[in-house]
Amino acid sequence: MAGRVPFLSYDQMAKIASDFLQRFDYENSPPIDIELVLESSGLVLVPMKNLFRNYGIDGFLSADLKHIYVDEHQYMHSMSLRFRFTLAHEIAHSIAHRSLLTTLGVKEPADADGGLRGLSQPEYDAMEFQANMIGGMILVPEVDLIQQVRQIIGLLGQFDSIDEKIDQAAILLCRRYKVSKDVVAIRIKYEEII
Repeated sequence: MAGRVPFLSYDQMAKIASDFLQRFDYENSPPIDIELVLESSGLVLVPMKNLFRNYGIDGFLSADLKHIYVDEHQYMHSMSLRFRFTLAHEIAHSIAHRSLLTTLGVKEPADADGGLRGLSQPEYDAMEFQANMIGGMILVPEVDLIQQVRQIIGLLGQFDSIDEKIDQAAILLCRRYKVSKDVVAIRIKYEEII
């Protein structure tokens, strides 16, 4: 069973996200309207009562790859950063792990909670890492991020360490993308912009 989660390099993940955004002509127009992207890609959003409380997950993609189930509380607060990231994360699964997920068949939240049946923990962790990275790339497109960081780089000179500069850049840019500071910081770090 091992080895079914494909290894994706950073460049491969970036290409998946970029190609996906180009399909909807969104690559350089943040903040990305992730609900519109979801609809445009043919996915249906389904709120599920107590999903997080009962299973410890924010969302999951159905076995037929047509429905994204999200915690009802998150759905009711759909402007939240966490909700936006959950949608992007599940969209990332739908494009990067399509064949694997249809094979494994997530039919209920318990299948997604703590690892999918038939996957080892390292495989599950790799799949989640990839969905997190691609989801972040969808919400914070590369070209725009590089342009924005170049515009604010002068404001970051007062900070000594690269980590401090990344953190401050993320604070300045997170509202633009309607994501958490952590999502922007991770994108900046992996893009090696600063």
